[in-house]
Amino acid sequence: MPERFKAYDLAIKGGWMSVNEAREREALPKIKGGDAYLRPLNMTAIGEEGATADPDEADAAAENLVTETMSRLAVKEANRIERARSRDADGFKAWASDFYPDHQSAAVRMLGSNLLVVQTLYRAQGRALDVEDLEPLIRAAYGTDRMAAAINAHAAGTLDEYLEQIKEPREDARELVAAIRRDPDV
Repeated sequence: MPERFKAYDLAIKGGWMSVNEAREREALPKIKGGDAYLRPLNMTAIGEEGATADPDEADAAAENLVTETMSRLAVKEANRIERARSRDADGFKAWASDFYPDHQSAAVRMLGSNLLVVQTLYRAQGRALDVEDLEPLIRAAYGTDRMAAAINAHAAGTLDEYLEQIKEPREDARELVAAIRRDPDV
């Protein structure tokens, strides 16, 4: 019996079966609004006007999604720095020169895929967002300045402060989302 319900769930969320069609198969009465087919983005009726979230909700969702991704990237970076911190200045610099280009690519990949979700939501609201236009912003956030900051913190003996700073990416996320809101063509 649970497998059947899982199948209904997939069919309804996939938009190829209505709630009432599933209820009919289970000998249950129809419900008001149950004949609508749903779309996976936010589970509202296809073609229904006003079905998308308001812009403030979309911006908050974008900020949360970006913040969570940036937090995961920060944890990865902090863990790698912790493992490399015992190296001498030249060794740390060599490590950073290897790590940060890969980390930058991971940031572009991870944030880019999450921003595709935001792009879909924004387009449903009639707002423009081209994720490819955001790549330079992401590359800048995770580029040579970030590597230089880590190297300088290591050399100055302030890695603990640097690690605390990078573990709270909410402000960086707000800046990225603000750039999205401010200029749809970024």
